[in-house]
Amino acid sequence: MGSPRKQIGGTHYNKHAIQPFDIIDQMLGEDSWKFFWATGLKYMMRFEDKGGLEDLQKAMHYIEETIKRRYPDGAETSSGEVRAVPTSDNGTFRSHAEPQDRV
Repeated sequence: MGSPRKQIGGTHYNKHAIQPFDIIDQMLGEDSWKFFWATGLKYMMRFEDKGGLEDLQKAMHYIEETIKRRYPDGAETSSGEVRAVPTSDNGTFRSHAEPQDRV
Protein backbone atom coordinates (compact mmCIF):
# COMPACT_ATOMS: atom_id res chain seq x y z
CA MET A 1 0.00 0.00 0.00
CA GLY A 2 1.39 3.38 -1.01
CA SER A 3 1.76 6.14 1.50
CA PRO A 4 0.19 9.56 0.96
CA ARG A 5 2.48 11.80 -1.07
CA LYS A 6 2.83 15.49 -1.60
CA GLN A 7 0.02 16.68 -3.85
CA ILE A 8 -0.47 20.10 -5.40
CA GLY A 9 -4.07 21.23 -5.74
CA GLY A 10 -5.97 18.90 -3.43
CA THR A 11 -5.90 15.62 -1.56
CA HIS A 12 -8.10 13.52 -3.86
CA TYR A 13 -5.44 10.82 -4.47
CA ASN A 14 -4.89 10.18 -0.75
CA LYS A 15 -8.10 8.18 -0.45
CA HIS A 16 -6.74 5.36 -2.64
CA ALA A 17 -5.04 2.30 -1.19
CA ILE A 18 -2.23 2.57 -3.74
CA GLN A 19 -0.93 5.90 -4.96
CA PRO A 20 -0.82 6.69 -8.70
CA PHE A 21 2.95 7.33 -8.54
CA ASP A 22 3.42 3.80 -7.17
CA ILE A 23 1.39 2.33 -10.04
CA ILE A 24 3.46 4.29 -12.59
CA ASP A 25 6.71 3.11 -10.97
CA GLN A 26 5.53 -0.51 -11.04
CA MET A 27 4.38 -0.30 -14.66
CA LEU A 28 7.40 1.52 -16.09
CA GLY A 29 10.16 0.36 -13.78
CA GLU A 30 13.48 2.15 -14.21
CA ASP A 31 12.03 4.21 -17.07
CA SER A 32 9.31 5.77 -14.90
CA TRP A 33 11.36 8.97 -14.65
CA LYS A 34 10.47 9.67 -18.30
CA PHE A 35 6.78 9.88 -17.41
CA PHE A 36 7.50 12.35 -14.61
CA TRP A 37 9.75 14.46 -16.85
CA ALA A 38 7.12 14.59 -19.61
CA THR A 39 4.35 15.47 -17.16
CA GLY A 40 6.48 18.28 -15.72
CA LEU A 41 7.01 19.57 -19.24
CA LYS A 42 3.26 19.50 -19.86
CA TYR A 43 2.59 21.67 -16.82
CA MET A 44 5.34 24.13 -17.77
CA MET A 45 4.01 24.50 -21.30
CA ARG A 46 0.41 25.14 -20.29
CA PHE A 47 0.80 27.30 -17.18
CA GLU A 48 0.10 30.65 -18.87
CA ASP A 49 -3.03 29.36 -20.58
CA LYS A 50 -4.54 27.19 -17.88
CA GLY A 51 -3.37 26.74 -14.29
CA GLY A 52 -0.94 29.61 -13.69
CA LEU A 53 1.09 29.34 -10.49
CA GLU A 54 -0.46 25.99 -9.54
CA ASP A 55 0.71 24.47 -12.83
CA LEU A 56 4.25 25.74 -12.18
CA GLN A 57 4.13 24.20 -8.70
CA LYS A 58 2.97 20.92 -10.24
CA ALA A 59 5.79 21.13 -12.79
CA MET A 60 8.33 21.58 -9.99
CA HIS A 61 6.87 18.61 -8.15
CA TYR A 62 7.15 16.39 -11.23
CA ILE A 63 10.72 17.55 -11.89
CA GLU A 64 11.59 16.67 -8.26
CA GLU A 65 10.09 13.22 -8.82
CA THR A 66 12.08 12.93 -12.07
CA ILE A 67 15.34 13.67 -10.24
CA LYS A 68 14.56 11.12 -7.50
CA ARG A 69 14.07 8.41 -10.12
CA ARG A 70 16.71 9.38 -12.70
CA TYR A 71 19.43 9.96 -10.09
CA PRO A 72 18.47 7.70 -7.18
CA ASP A 73 22.03 7.68 -5.83
CA GLY A 74 22.54 11.41 -6.34
CA ALA A 75 24.77 10.97 -9.39
CA GLU A 76 26.18 14.29 -10.48
CA THR A 77 27.87 15.78 -13.53
CA SER A 78 31.48 16.93 -13.31
CA SER A 79 30.24 20.44 -12.47
CA GLY A 80 28.43 19.09 -9.40
CA GLU A 81 24.97 19.60 -10.85
CA VAL A 82 22.38 16.89 -11.33
CA ARG A 83 20.71 17.46 -14.67
CA ALA A 84 19.82 15.86 -18.00
CA VAL A 85 18.71 17.40 -21.27
CA PRO A 86 16.77 15.86 -24.16
CA THR A 87 18.58 15.14 -27.38
CA SER A 88 17.01 16.46 -30.55
CA ASP A 89 16.69 13.15 -32.35
CA ASN A 90 14.85 10.35 -30.56
CA GLY A 91 13.74 11.74 -27.21
CA THR A 92 16.45 9.99 -25.22
CA PHE A 93 18.39 11.89 -22.60
CA ARG A 94 22.06 12.63 -22.15
CA SER A 95 23.98 14.25 -19.36
CA HIS A 96 24.45 17.97 -19.89
CA ALA A 97 28.21 17.36 -19.54
CA GLU A 98 28.31 15.06 -22.58
CA PRO A 99 29.12 16.71 -25.93
CA GLN A 100 26.30 16.81 -28.46
CA ASP A 101 27.20 15.37 -31.87
CA ARG A 102 26.59 17.66 -34.81
CA VAL A 103 25.12 16.19 -38.01
